[in-house]
Amino acid sequence: MDDVSDSGVMSLPTSDDEHHEFNLDGVRTDEECSKQLRLYGPYQEARCDRDVKSRLLSMCQSAGTVSERICLQQALALLRHYEARIEGLESTIAAMCHEATMSRSLAHKAENSIEPADVTKTSGKIVATVLPFSEAGTSSSGKSDSSENRKDLTESGIFEDNLVSSRGTQTDSKKWQTADLTAELEKLSRIRERIETGGKPIQTPKDLTYYEKRIEALQGRLAVYESSDDEQTKALRSVLSRLTQLTAQVTHLQEKISRLEKENIRLEEERSELEELENDARLRCQRLESKLSTLGDKKRSLKNQLEDLRREMNDRDLRVQDDKIEALVDLYEKKNLELEEREMEVRYRLQMLENTMPALMMWNIWKMMMTMQGGGPLAVGFSVCCAK
Repeated sequence: MDDVSDSGVMSLPTSDDEHHEFNLDGVRTDEECSKQLRLYGPYQEARCDRDVKSRLLSMCQSAGTVSERICLQQALALLRHYEARIEGLESTIAAMCHEATMSRSLAHKAENSIEPADVTKTSGKIVATVLPFSEAGTSSSGKSDSSENRKDLTESGIFEDNLVSSRGTQTDSKKWQTADLTAELEKLSRIRERIETGGKPIQTPKDLTYYEKRIEALQGRLAVYESSDDEQTKALRSVLSRLTQLTAQVTHLQEKISRLEKENIRLEEERSELEELENDARLRCQRLESKLSTLGDKKRSLKNQLEDLRREMNDRDLRVQDDKIEALVDLYEKKNLELEEREMEVRYRLQMLENTMPALMMWNIWKMMMTMQGGGPLAVGFSVCCAK
């Protein structure tokens, strides 16, 4: 999986870079590096097939968002970097153990090849002597050096008259210190192997404090070799300093991994919250859609009812208007009949007047004649009859 450089994920050094750094420091040669790679090759392949890495890869492939994929890629990059550091640490410790074993065997051979020298006797004068260095911090080296300190060992091989029965040099104390250092390195290697077998990095502050103290003790023992010009001791000193740096880097990477795991947990919680909100929003949308469809059906039904009511109102208005028109027609018909009756009556009266008009004219003429002649009672009776 490629590193995402434009999203904040920086590429970390690989195991090849670690071996190159060791070559620059002068701790291991090319032949030792190739030997360690051949030795620890199957173990490295087995480590790449761990459940954590495969799980991270599957999570990265199934990630839904870009931020989650970037976070998982960062975790994978840190895991690769951590594996490369552990591989370099394994090779370094193996080289240290090998060199310490070789130095121990060489010291043992040199001790066996030394022939016992004659005990020289001088006068009672005491010559300036140099006692071997002994470290008070370790019980094993203290016990071994206590037996050597019983011998009055001098740097130049000059001994006292009756107190010296054997001879030694500072190589003896160095031999014991190298053996003790080898034992400590082997112990650290076994602890590291148990940790790697368990698959759990050192996380508790107690273990970190213990290993920091052990590293300080080893650095203190390494200070013994500062006055010597031996290349082997210089190599061990550089290896131990490199081991200290790698331990600090591993601690830093573990803290970074824990921080990224916490960040990943937080992002997972946020993602779950967002998914819950999205599900709630979808549920609300579905409810609103169903409600909208129900309201649409209700609206259509209300429109149909409104059209029916409008038709009923129109029919009712038409019926009312028809009733009014029929009433007016009946009224007008009655008025027409009345007018026809009055017309008939007026026509009858007019006809009566037309029929009586000649008689009236004759009567008026006669009356005028009688008036002019001085009429009598006959004229008056005749006029009354005509009036009736």
